[in-house]
This record gives sequence, C-alpha cells and structure tokens, in this order.
Amino acid sequence: MALFDVVTRSDRRLPRDNEPLFNYLNTSGRSSVDGIRTTLEAWFQRIPEAGKTDLRARFRSPTDSQHQSAFFEIYLHHLLCCMGFSAIPHPNVSGEVGTHPDFVVLKGDKRCFYLEATLALPSGNESAENIRIAQVYDTLNAMESPNFFLAIRLRGAPATPPPGARLRHVLERWLSDLDPDVLRQKFDAVGLDGLPAKEWSHDGWDLSFFPIAKPPSLRGQQGIRPIGMKMSEMRIVNSRTAIKTAVCNKATKYGNLDLPFVVGVNAIDKFRFARDRDIIYALLGEENVTDTQRADGTIERKPGRTKNGAWIGPHGLRNTRVSAALVFLNMDEWNMGKQSPTMIHNPGAARPLSHDLCPLPQMIPILTENCLEPKIGSAASEFLGLPTPWPPVD
Repeated sequence: MALFDVVTRSDRRLPRDNEPLFNYLNTSGRSSVDGIRTTLEAWFQRIPEAGKTDLRARFRSPTDSQHQSAFFEIYLHHLLCCMGFSAIPHPNVSGEVGTHPDFVVLKGDKRCFYLEATLALPSGNESAENIRIAQVYDTLNAMESPNFFLAIRLRGAPATPPPGARLRHVLERWLSDLDPDVLRQKFDAVGLDGLPAKEWSHDGWDLSFFPIAKPPSLRGQQGIRPIGMKMSEMRIVNSRTAIKTAVCNKATKYGNLDLPFVVGVNAIDKFRFARDRDIIYALLGEENVTDTQRADGTIERKPGRTKNGAWIGPHGLRNTRVSAALVFLNMDEWNMGKQSPTMIHNPGAARPLSHDLCPLPQMIPILTENCLEPKIGSAASEFLGLPTPWPPVD
C-alpha cells in the first residue's frame, strides 16, 4: 500500500495558491517534491498495517485539512520511533464509547502515554477568506505580464468573492502602458516608493499593486508567475483561540484514561502570523498586569495572567485529563526539517507526564511563581535524519 501514485511525472511548475496540497505532491516532477514523496513513503511503511488504510485515504484527500491531519499523524509516528519509542495506532482504552486515541506510545514494553494528533485551524470565516484570496492569486498568476512582476501590498480580507477576472484585465491593461526600462531605473534608484501604484478594493480587502520590471533576460518568457512579492498582510488571525479550542475539544473525548494523555497540536495559519506566545496564551491564559495601591499611595505592578486559557479558566484548573500538549506552528512537508515542537505540561494534570520522558524542549508551569520553567531538549530535526537542505534543492 503506497501513499502516492506510481507514475512518470514531468510537470515542474510551482504550486497554485488554491491547489489541493496532495494534488501537487502527487503530480509534481520537481526533484524537491520527489524527495518529499520518497521520505513520506518510507515513513508510512513503518506504520502497522492495521493503521494504514484510513490514514492513506485521508492523506490523499483533496480537502487540505484531511491531508494535513493525516500527514501530521505520519510525522508524529516517525518522530516517536526516531526518539526510541514505538507507537501503536488506535489502541483500545477502558470506558471508551467507540473511539480510540491515535496512538499508545511505548518505551520498550512499557506503555507510557496516549497521543492524540489534531489541527488548530482558522475559524470558518478565516478559512473562507483564505480561499477567496488564493483564488484571486491563481487568477493573477495566469495573467499576461511579459515585462513586469507584481508586488502587492494587502490590507484586510475579502468578505465576498472578488471579481478576479476583472482585476486581471485591469492590471493587464495598466501594465501594457508602462515602460519597463524607465521603471527599472526608478526602482534601482529609490526602491518601491519610486514606482506607480494601482489601487484596488473589494468588500474589506484593499490592495496596492507595484510593477517591478523583469530583467531583460526574463522578458517575454512563458511560465513565469507574475506575483513576485506579497507585503504587509494586515490581518488579525486568532491562532490563540484555535489552539485553545483544539486542546479543549480533545480533553473529554476518551474519559478517564489509565495513562497520561498528550495532545499533539499543529497550528495551521496560512499567513504565518502565529507565534510561540500564542501557544502559551492559549493554554495558560493571556498576560496581564495588576496595579495595587499601597498604604503610602505608591502603585505596585504585578504581572499575572488572565484566567482564559485551556488549562486555567475563571474557576481555576480545568481540562485536567490532558497531561501536556506537544505544539507545532505551521509544520508541513516543506519545513519539517526546521520545525520543532515544545512539550508544554498541564499544571493541573490528573495524570502528569514525566518530565524525563520527552527529549524535546519542554515548558513546565510553576503556579506558585506564576512562571514557566524551560527544560532544554533537542530539536525534532536532530532525530529525523533529514538531509540538509530540506527539501532537496531542485
């Protein structure tokens, strides 16, 4: 049973913005993609046969969230094996109601913890906005622009589908009247600010287009995508809520388990705004400062946290069935050679996970001091054995 089709591939184009992830991986003839396929096939073959059928079907899905979820499980299984564990898919658990955690993780013959993999995805509105934006990018990348690349400065997001074909026509006419040699001299002299701009807006989405002249050697060539730069994407993407929701949704799924329960979370943010602090805020609450007036009239400022995290809420510790969260930010097939997670322990875990069990970096909450104590560990890349650079250069 193989993840990918066994076919001859000659298509060497870059992926389209709105193209299903699996479709590109399965059809591209680029050597970098071939390296990804070869690696993932080898990882998939290490998974026990009983766990392969459903995993393969989801990996090959045209729905990106299904593909990303299956890839994440394949990745986690391989990472665990490389760290000296074994992972058995879909173990039976006491008190279950027709459901199974993704893995039970063993060290030798000892069962150590259960692991559930999940994605922290944008809200429905954000996902719809991302699709609309990607559709416009694909339309513009198919436009006729023999002399110019386009730099785009963006603000906001479209609440309704933009008329991409009309925008493409407007930009093609605008670019056809510009002199690439004159504008190249201006760009070399003063940069982007010296170029003319075409402004365009649609239902909350504002764009400014700047023509960057192609070098003479590239002018008129076919197959070169016009969009060369996207800048200042001014959007508020709520990764904290997505991470918090992902953990909370798993907290009660399997009842009271007989081992520690770890939730592996891959926070998917297409525009890459999520940061490490969003993980901490999502789990333990957002940072705040409390001002207290002393008897002498001076103000004491004390840092603290708002009780709005997955593990610490308005009434104290909660979701205590989750022992820890192993959290990644935007980990995918292309960047898994650099991405590494952090294991963040739940201060109120009913079944705490041993701090000595995980060789990855960890964060251990100290409630009495309102702080997180880091525990140094090795990056995931040190265990995976991927070539450098990753993926292989085309």
